[in-house]
Amino acid sequence: GQLKSIKRLKITVDSNSTKLTQGVDESYSLSIPENCHNVSLHGKTVFGALHGLETFAQLFQFGWIEDGTGLPTFTLAASHEIEDAPFYPYRGLLIDTSRHYLPMELLMANLDAMAMNKLNVLHWHMTDSVSWPYASDRYPELAGKGAYRRDMVYSSTDIRRIVKEAFYRGIRVVPEFDLPGHSASIGKSHPEWMSHCPDWSEPIDPTHTGVYDFLKDLFTELFHLFPSDMFHLGGDEVPLDCWKRDPSIQKWMKSHNVSDEIQLFEIFETKLLGIFHTKKQPIVWQEIFDLGINISDNTVIDVWKGDKDQS
Repeated sequence: GQLKSIKRLKITVDSNSTKLTQGVDESYSLSIPENCHNVSLHGKTVFGALHGLETFAQLFQFGWIEDGTGLPTFTLAASHEIEDAPFYPYRGLLIDTSRHYLPMELLMANLDAMAMNKLNVLHWHMTDSVSWPYASDRYPELAGKGAYRRDMVYSSTDIRRIVKEAFYRGIRVVPEFDLPGHSASIGKSHPEWMSHCPDWSEPIDPTHTGVYDFLKDLFTELFHLFPSDMFHLGGDEVPLDCWKRDPSIQKWMKSHNVSDEIQLFEIFETKLLGIFHTKKQPIVWQEIFDLGINISDNTVIDVWKGDKDQS
């Protein structure tokens, strides 16, 4: 039948909750009768109903009316009974806006593509060694000196827009601020917070007391921008040998009875995770686990290395 033959689409949702968290029910059922007159869509939550609408839209076939008018037509193969639910509760896409700045229009297009494919997590790797595009209200100098250009940044208004538009598509935005490595862009405005081996370099200096005041301020600001129940803290590829070659860090380690750089890494992670406490569920890359660093039980380990890397 043609699109005009559909008389009614009835959508029902069981729950009035719009809380978008890990494990939210995204199931739906879609019923299209033979005559297409009364289509029904049912979701346990509004997010299940959103996925059902995507499926419904994708059942239509586009064509042209062959009567010389050149008008488009949408046809629907009748009689569908669909019961659908996700196999994986976390279906994500990772984007890196530090190595490659992505304009807002492209981020929005990515959200549309994710919704079409029923992906529900945008893992936003926002900052890294090469650039710091996050325009912090508290520390504007970070993007002022760390971004590729002054117009290649994401303001708090930009972030709120992305978070809102993602939510409308059933997508959580999980930000990643990778620390203590992958942080050279911070040093462009604050070299005093970096290790010196001998010149300033990543990783961040975990013995500098100002570092933790900075991180507390930074994440307090970010918690208000990103409502997601998860937050990625990175922790991968930390060049521990730089700490070994920094005389100031070595002096601190000796005076505080810190035996090696892995123990120093654990001190940093403990203080960083302490900022989160019960506010967010932290995610870290697998190196934290591989090094045997003691972390809180609710921390998610993000595995990215294959068997070859582990041999």
